Amino acid sequence: MSLRSRFSRIVRKAVDPVLLPLGFTRRGQSYRRPLNRLWWVFQVERSRWNTAQECRFGIGGGILVPEVRNITYYHLPPMMPEKADVGDCIIRYAPEVELRRGWAIRQEDDAPLVDAQIIEELREYIGTKMVAFYRNFGCLDDVIAFLTYLRHHGSEMSHSPIDVAPSSNLIPLHLAVLYWLKGDQERACAYFEEMLQEVRTDWWREHLLRLKERLGCK
Repeated sequence: MSLRSRFSRIVRKAVDPVLLPLGFTRRGQSYRRPLNRLWWVFQVERSRWNTAQECRFGIGGGILVPEVRNITYYHLPPMMPEKADVGDCIIRYAPEVELRRGWAIRQEDDAPLVDAQIIEELREYIGTKMVAFYRNFGCLDDVIAFLTYLRHHGSEMSHSPIDVAPSSNLIPLHLAVLYWLKGDQERACAYFEEMLQEVRTDWWREHLLRLKERLGCK
């Protein structure tokens, strides 16, 4: 069996039984589940350095809020969430240090043994830690609560597998847009002001000022 076929079989056997019953749909090696104005996203990613003799891959997940991305980057085409990946998420989950190197399958493997071990490890990890992560986020209020906590207790989560993308420096901006989506103009405008105080790049500052005006903050 080719490495490509083995890889596809590992994904089907390890991930499908865990995520598909939870309402995820699969497209390639990406899995997505839409909820109330947000999406759960999971991805199996192959290394760009793979060869005919070795295939390395890892996993990651995240929380996607399409409206936050579309409002923040209003000058770009609207996002198609059914095609989004982990890189589009504002909250991301990366496995702990011991798993970040991912997994590898090789031509010289005892394929049935190696693949069975990887399938068991993947299924266990996704079914416990990653599913628990997803269940923290069911609506926009959950995203707001997490970002607010992280803003004030970020140092306590320095070794956590969960982070904010593309940077924790953008938490005030994410909160501004989220509160605007919830109809809380006062808090939205307050977080815009906080974000503007931290910006040092002229282009980014001008973009934020235009965005602030578009959302009705004076």
